[in-house]
Amino acid sequence: MPTILNKKTNKKTNKKILNISTKGMIFSFDTMISFIIMLFVIFGSIYFISTNYEKQKENLENFYLTEKTLLTIDSLVKNHNEENYLLGSATIDILKKRVKSNELTKENLLNSKKFELNDFFVKEISWKNDLENKKIVLNQRESKKCFSSKRFVKIDGEKSIIELKGCLVEK
Repeated sequence: MPTILNKKTNKKTNKKILNISTKGMIFSFDTMISFIIMLFVIFGSIYFISTNYEKQKENLENFYLTEKTLLTIDSLVKNHNEENYLLGSATIDILKKRVKSNELTKENLLNSKKFELNDFFVKEISWKNDLENKKIVLNQRESKKCFSSKRFVKIDGEKSIIELKGCLVEK
């Protein structure tokens, strides 16, 4: 008889144990799923931040290159600099005592010297009009990061398009 009582009590305790362990398994499974989801969110955020950082770094380098190239071509067409005509090839109106912006002479362009500033350098100048298509290479250094800018100007009275190609020094 004692064995029969044990079986009855075992069934009740087994149901309780089975009921408790099922709830515990469900809780453990839910916790595991939520932990996995949380890990995916954290790793996704880290990945997004790292790719965004790389893109921002590349955009900053491109902005620096664009800015230096545009400032150099602005200086070329709006200023007059006798030491280096690359920094100013505009003609001077002696009567008005001022520089004629966007009016250049071929002689000044041909006498341009190479220009470097920190990690920026001017690779070449070229111009094109109805009479000629001319390119002057100022620097033989190779670079994969270059930017080119064009302007409408008058070269010796002829309407032309001048192009300046600026590059960053490869590190």
